[in-house]
Amino acid sequence: RNPQTGDPIDIPAGYSVKVSAGSKLKEAAKGK
Repeated sequence: RNPQTGDPIDIPAGYSVKVSAGSKLKEAAKGK
């Protein structure tokens, strides 16, 4: 499931992890 929208996603787990990590990094950068 997509953690942001709650919708099911049909993509490789590795891709999902990369996207999630990228989003967190962006948020962290904005936080700083």
